[in-house]
Amino acid sequence: MNYEAIYHSTDSQYCHAIDKNTVVIRLRAKRGDLEECVVCYGDRVYPREEVRVDTAQMRIAASDRFFDYFEAVIYTDLTRLCYYFILSDGSMSAYYYGYDFHDKLEFNRNLYFQLSYIREEDIADVPEWAKRAVIYQIFPDSFATSRGFLSGEGLRIPLPVSDTVGSGKSESGSSDGIDANMIDTGGVHSSEEMDNRKHLYSSKPILYSKGKLGGTLRGIIDNLPYLEELGINCIYLTPIFTAGEYHKYDTIDYLSVDPCFGDLQTLKELVARCHQAGIRVILDGVFNHCGAGFFAFRDVIEKGEASEYKGWFFIKSFPISIDEPNYDTFAYVWNMPKLNTGNRETAEYFINVGTYWIKEADIDGWRLDVANEVNHDFWREFRKAVRAVKPDAFLLGEIWFDAPEWLGGDQFDSLMNYGFSYVCADFFAKRIISVKQFSDRIGYLLMRYKKNVQYVQMNLLDSHDVPRFLSLAGGDVRRLKLAVLFMMTHIGAPNIFYGDEKGLAGMTEDDYRRPMQWEDTEHSSDILNYYKKLIAIRKEYIELMLGDYVTRDVDITANTLVFSREANGERIYVIINNSEFPVRYMLDVSDEVSCDGNSMSALELMSGKIHKIKDSRVYLELDELSGMIVKVIAEL
Repeated sequence: MNYEAIYHSTDSQYCHAIDKNTVVIRLRAKRGDLEECVVCYGDRVYPREEVRVDTAQMRIAASDRFFDYFEAVIYTDLTRLCYYFILSDGSMSAYYYGYDFHDKLEFNRNLYFQLSYIREEDIADVPEWAKRAVIYQIFPDSFATSRGFLSGEGLRIPLPVSDTVGSGKSESGSSDGIDANMIDTGGVHSSEEMDNRKHLYSSKPILYSKGKLGGTLRGIIDNLPYLEELGINCIYLTPIFTAGEYHKYDTIDYLSVDPCFGDLQTLKELVARCHQAGIRVILDGVFNHCGAGFFAFRDVIEKGEASEYKGWFFIKSFPISIDEPNYDTFAYVWNMPKLNTGNRETAEYFINVGTYWIKEADIDGWRLDVANEVNHDFWREFRKAVRAVKPDAFLLGEIWFDAPEWLGGDQFDSLMNYGFSYVCADFFAKRIISVKQFSDRIGYLLMRYKKNVQYVQMNLLDSHDVPRFLSLAGGDVRRLKLAVLFMMTHIGAPNIFYGDEKGLAGMTEDDYRRPMQWEDTEHSSDILNYYKKLIAIRKEYIELMLGDYVTRDVDITANTLVFSREANGERIYVIINNSEFPVRYMLDVSDEVSCDGNSMSALELMSGKIHKIKDSRVYLELDELSGMIVKVIAEL
């Protein structure tokens, strides 16, 4: 038995409650090492010396390159648990507790693993609706001006200071101009960039909001029928608050809608119309940094060290230089000064922004930009405040790496699952890893977080920050379709970046944020219909999608993967052929059909084809780079 590979930890993804009567316990072991793993659990405060225990057989829920992950889901009325493991590799057995291995069991519960008390407040409580979400991400400037139309026309709208305060109180700037001794303006820039910087130093600064392609909130409203027909039930909008650039990640006023996109009433209408259609709306909150035109930063530019807002930023010296920034920024972008949410006044301001838009426009949650650079305490307070206003608000963090410390139930519900997008790109788009490597990496991803948190991870193939998946696939639609098939049948909430369902491509920022394609072609219609079918299947079988993911076959030679989604004795099978050759695959359905049960058939959910089952087997023909979803049914 490989002891050094065995791992367990309490109060983590390895031991957690998902409700007051359900506990998930996991154990990691070297892949292929253990033949059996049993968890024995009892009342931590049992009144006798020898604790009465129940047992649960643990199954391998996932495997990665190095480890098997055993899991048991325990249903119990106990509120306090002590537990230990019995491990066997076929030749020897051991008890595992107290973070050590033992030949015999000691009747000392204090040495066992402990779940001290199941407190509902500490459970990672994710919104039930988010588990069922199919998310559609819209980059507003690029989407639509009106129904089925995007103007492609840029805008440059002046924003008088009095209109962009966003502070909740009267403007504190002086009309007497700024003392030249308070600023440092060295450096050479393009004329537009220089104009932007000069505006900040003006005695009466005029800031600008810029649009690039003419998309508006009204355009989204007008195209809700399209989104309803597609089948999505959640919209995530990248930033819509008043800002300078077309992307709106340089926020100037957090309390107003950008005039390039519309106004407050239009936003409220959009949310209301979405809710009528059963669609939730998530907005993008940029609280790691602001735009250089934000009232507090302008005040620091004007007043220097005397500004009451200097503590809102990370300023290294005075006076402020925006040509060679002497303050922290998002990356190295001069016009995105980094906010200090560790400052009490700053934190209160942005927590109020979080609750304001829920109260004012009835939004359903927040996607939170650069979330890993904001202090944990801020997010804890933010969550409490937002959930106090809307208990099922969805909080989604932009973190590109494994981040269990943000997903304990006290900060975010979900993250943008870039780990998922990377492995899908490597297997389906670039085809640089084998099916076994793919399955191993998926197995690792499935065990990163607590079980209920895993079901709301935002699974994406691409976004506004990375190349389009179709471009990574060299324009091969078959590879895109395979990846979408996997995404729509995997654990987590699938996310569609606008236009992916029409076959939009793009490798560079301008390209992957290109205009939405509204006029259909044979090419775009084919992809769109494929998305519609998969979304409909996911919604029809959502209870299975919220059940177990079981890997059934990984064939390295044929480069095929077979897994099932199952719950309550029902299942569907997903077969993926990621090879350049057709495959005749024999699917074993003996778990569902006895050898003499030849009155059953297998239904292909995508095509509607029916296959005869014989001797608990069904033979399926898959084209190269294709997949199918199969369900066993009674013979018609």
